Order: sequence, then structure tokens, then C-alpha cells
Amino acid sequence: MKFKKLVLALLMFCFAITLGGCGCSKEKEKGKETSEESKNKDESKNKLGSYVTTGVVKNQLDKPAKGEEIVTMNVKNFGTVKFRLFPEVAPNAVKNFKQFIKDGRYNGSTFHRVIKGFMIQAGKEADEKGEKVQSQIELNPTVHHLNGALCLARSYDKNKGQGCQFYVVSSDEGKKADFNAIKEKTNASYKADGIDIKIDFDEATQKLYKEHGGSPSLDGLYTVFGQVIEGMEVVNKIADVPKKSKEEAQKSGEDNQEENSVPKDPVVIEKMEVTTF
Repeated sequence: MKFKKLVLALLMFCFAITLGGCGCSKEKEKGKETSEESKNKDESKNKLGSYVTTGVVKNQLDKPAKGEEIVTMNVKNFGTVKFRLFPEVAPNAVKNFKQFIKDGRYNGSTFHRVIKGFMIQAGKEADEKGEKVQSQIELNPTVHHLNGALCLARSYDKNKGQGCQFYVVSSDEGKKADFNAIKEKTNASYKADGIDIKIDFDEATQKLYKEHGGSPSLDGLYTVFGQVIEGMEVVNKIADVPKKSKEEAQKSGEDNQEENSVPKDPVVIEKMEVTTF
């Protein structure tokens, strides 16, 4: 009898363990499902929000420190432009840009898109010299599209990152901009894309734009990773060159944007190099 009771007790104990094990297994499975659901929700969001950097540039228009790395660009028949770099707020952009320069990918390339009162853009040919390296968009509230800002171009799709092409701002938009309207338009664009980012223009930023000019409508949309420290007159001179007509540009396959932006005569970058200030 005692033996039967002992056997029965053992069976009940094993049954209890089995139930406990099933319950634990179900809890783990339930937790796994919750985790997967959360992951899917995160992945369904536009990932640009994670590209906002936390570094700080105290004064975008300051000169670099002595011995700091800068970029020197010689443009045939126009002159030399020097740029300060901002690795604090755009480390990937700066890293890739410096590597492109060291590889010589910009040497001999042209400013293929030039719009007076807006910007000058170069580097298209650099894409043809090797695999186009993509980097994340890096947005930061302490740098702006002031005149002379060095920025990376990208496609309209905010998630496709950026490659070799860069542009330099040459605009008076900021001197007479409606900052509230720009803020509302940009924030509405992000909201429509499901991106949890909002831009703003404090008094100090508005003052900078009013004094120095620039394109505030581009803030929060493109990576600003440097600033002209010498040669802004060269940038403005390039922005003012005569352009081909739309028909001329389209006939030669140079312009797909329905705009007068292709220089009549090539504006060639003879050499770009990483130097020190």
C-alpha cells in the first residue's frame, strides 16, 4: 500500500512539473511573440529618426584649430576653396568624404548642377570611379545650411542614404525667410513619412541666417558636414556661370531635372586634398 502511495505521489509530482514546464514554455513563447511584434513595429517605422546625431558644433562659422584637418579644393580657372569639417556631428560623412578625396575620386570631376541663389553641386563622376559608398543621413540641430555649408546630396527617398555627391550653399533665402512656414512644411513632411523628428529655428539661428544668408528650407533634411573657411567668392562665382538651355542639356543627357543648372562650360575640380589648417 505504501508502495502504491509512493508511486502515486511520484506520478502527481511529475505531472505538476510537466504543467509547470508547459506554462513556462508558453510564457517564453508569448514573450517571444511580443518581442517580435515590437521589432516589426520598429522596423515598419522610417529609420531616419535614428540618424539624428548628438555631437555639438558650438559655432559653425569659427575657423578650425591650428593643425586641424581641412579640405582644400582647387577649381580650374576659378580658384581655391577651403573647408572646415565637422566630424563631431557627421562622423560617417566626414570619414567617407576624406576617403573619396584620398582615392582621387573627385579629381577631374565637375560641378554638374549649378543654381544661382541656391547651391553648387559636384561629384557625379565620382560615382563612376568605383562602388558608390552609402552612409546614413546624419542630422544635427547645431549645424545649418548657412552660406558656405558643405553638405551631402541624396535622392528624394530619405531612407536611401547618401554617396559621393556634395553641394555648397550659396543663397540669400535665409535673409528674408519665413521660418515658421519652413518649420511647418518640413515637420509636415516628416510626419507624413512617419518620422519622429521636429525642427525649429531659435532666435540665434534666425539671426545667423539673416546676417549670413543660406537655405533654411534644407535644414533637417540633408547632412551638413563642413563649412567654407576660405574662398566663398569662388563658390559665388561658380554659382553665377552661364548655363545651358534645358534643350541643350537634355539633348546631351546631362539634365533630367527640368531645370537650367548645367554650366555651358565645364567647371572642373582639378584637385581635392585633405590638408591641415
